[in-house]
Formats: sequence, structure tokens, C-alpha cells
Amino acid sequence: MAQVSEDEIALLEVLKKMKLEKPDELENVLSQKLSKVEKVVKDKDPLRFPRISLFYGETGKGEVSYRAWKYEVNCLLREKAYSNASMLLGIRRSLRGEAAEMVMRLGEEAKIQDILDLF
Repeated sequence: MAQVSEDEIALLEVLKKMKLEKPDELENVLSQKLSKVEKVVKDKDPLRFPRISLFYGETGKGEVSYRAWKYEVNCLLREKAYSNASMLLGIRRSLRGEAAEMVMRLGEEAKIQDILDLF
């Protein structure tokens, strides 16, 4: 007789708790769970970062004022659609001129809040 591992027993217990009526219901449940996992993985992809408007830190330069730039960043942070690493990358890429120089002075370990508190 074949041995049943602890992992297999745990899986069977979970399936029993699900109280599925038909075998094909399991396929639907698993595909829904898989799509949720794939979405989380995609959202946390470090190569994916937000496109934030350019801010130069100088009057008359850049796409937006500091106030508009900060609003954009805060909205993205509140949505939590990007990981902190992706947000930092997006923020650093959005800064130019004097604003970029100021952030570079904070060093490579600067956090999002450090950058927002700087201006």
C-alpha cells in the first residue's frame, strides 16, 4: 500500500473543508486562486514602476509643480499598486535638476518619506 505524506493529508483536509459538490468546482476555485496570486506577483514586479510627472525643483521647469508632484506620489502610495522599491524607482526617475541633486545628497538608502520630507 502506498504511503501518504503529511502534505498530502493536509491538502486532503483542506479539500474536505471546501465541501465542493462536483469535482469540476475544484478547477474553478483553483483557477480563481491562481489568478489572484498572479495579480499579486505582477503588482509586486520590481521591473514595473509608476510613471510620475517630472519635477525639477526650480520654478518654471518640469512638467508639474512640487505640489502637483507630491499629490501624484501620495495618491500612488495610497493605492498600494506598487511595491516600495518600485515607488522609489519611479520617484527617482521623476526628479531632475535641483530636485534630483537634493535627493542624491540623502544617499542611496533614502526612503520615500525621507524624500517627501526633503522638499
